[in-house]
Amino acid sequence: MTNPVYGQQSLNSTSSEFNVLTFVMQQALAKLNVATLVQVVNAYPGGVGKVGTVDIVVLVSQVAGDGTAVPHTTIYNIPYLRLQAGASAIILDPLPGDIGFAVFADRDLSVAQASIEAGTPSSSLPGSGRRFDMADALYLGGWCGNVVPTNYVQINSTEAQLVFGSNSITITSSGIQINGNVSVQGSITSSGNMTAAGIDLDTHTHQVTGIQTGGSTVNTGGPQG
Repeated sequence: MTNPVYGQQSLNSTSSEFNVLTFVMQQALAKLNVATLVQVVNAYPGGVGKVGTVDIVVLVSQVAGDGTAVPHTTIYNIPYLRLQAGASAIILDPLPGDIGFAVFADRDLSVAQASIEAGTPSSSLPGSGRRFDMADALYLGGWCGNVVPTNYVQINSTEAQLVFGSNSITITSSGIQINGNVSVQGSITSSGNMTAAGIDLDTHTHQVTGIQTGGSTVNTGGPQG
């Protein structure tokens, strides 16, 4: 069987009015970009600031009339998804090489996007007459095929894990409360006072009992508070 000829008329494309209309609709639908797998080429992370952008390349190639692949060029300056509500966010910026999913808007987003970046989001007319264009892509990361994570938060029906490999974890808060038992495997260093069961572990005193001369050890009672 020979390879099909993509995007061109077949022998029966004009054999009936239905076939003609079918061919015309197929050609029109072929121009619509809806969603597809992409890979991050460059990343411009926002960090603790505003959401950044990525440069992406589509992983599903175009097809020439003879069936050969025609790779896509890089799509630049694409906003990516951040989980955020108000001033609360989970910041996980994309990295080059990440595999994700891109969706393409049905209208030109450029004017609306510019108003958002300027800090004055507002309704606006489309920036041009283009529709379903790859230039109006939005990147959704963390799709299939990414590397095995070494830093992660995992929650299932039996436990929750917070794993950061050899990296450190920094928690900044005005106060942290833990309801439940805590088990620590390792040393604890504190730059401030520590209190346990109402006793200040930095300034408390002990009652000394059973003092003997010579090489005997000193047996102290419990903390006096």
